[in-house]
Amino acid sequence: MLEIVTNDLNEHQEILLIEVLLRMIQADSKVEDSELKFLQMAKSKLKTDEQTLIVKFPQQIDYLMDFNNYGLHEEFTNEISI
Repeated sequence: MLEIVTNDLNEHQEILLIEVLLRMIQADSKVEDSELKFLQMAKSKLKTDEQTLIVKFPQQIDYLMDFNNYGLHEEFTNEISI
């Protein structure tokens, strides 16, 4: 199990992590709310800013934008691990 909080990922590694999460979301052509929550929770732990991710993945802008502030929810801030 890899905890994002305790790892010092560089920007390239963070972008790869987001790419994998986006591929998982799109794998079955059905986007689940729980998948978006997990993406936002993971994204909130990264140093790479949202603008950089949107430039890198413009087709997935709807997934990358945290419209529901999932990344800010207190219950998710300390317990995300992959």
